[in-house]
Amino acid sequence: RPLVNRSPMTLFMATLGLSYIIEGAAQLIWGTQVHGLDLGIDDTPFEVGGILISSFDLLAAAIAAAMVAGLSAFFYWT
Repeated sequence: RPLVNRSPMTLFMATLGLSYIIEGAAQLIWGTQVHGLDLGIDDTPFEVGGILISSFDLLAAAIAAAMVAGLSAFFYWT
């Protein structure tokens, strides 16, 4: 238990170090090459007020908002 009752800055630095170690290990195992992933969702952008919005980004934002609302309700009523 070397990190029990340590300062928040020490815990923060340990967390950063651990994340770098995990990221480096993942790069050693799977490599650094980026691969695309076909999700089967049509990603055609549409224009709203002169701004192009990706339908995939809109779907991801809606799912994230629903998950936040669900978690908020769960923690509020339990």
